[in-house]
Amino acid sequence: MSYSVRFTAQARDDLLRLAAFLADRDPAAAAHARAAIGEAVSLLERFPLSRRMPDASYPASANS
Repeated sequence: MSYSVRFTAQARDDLLRLAAFLADRDPAAAAHARAAIGEAVSLLERFPLSRRMPDASYPASANS
């Protein structure tokens, strides 16, 4: 069974901004980051329970 990973609009914008930032400064790093993020998303789609659980002391985890 496979699942789908969905990004919030903010997360999508952050990833696009990261890609643009890296592409301007180091295209190889941009390609590496894109591949690493793609692999992580693929892993989560196949094994959704393998993700790290948020730390309760981290403020954003209260909204998770």
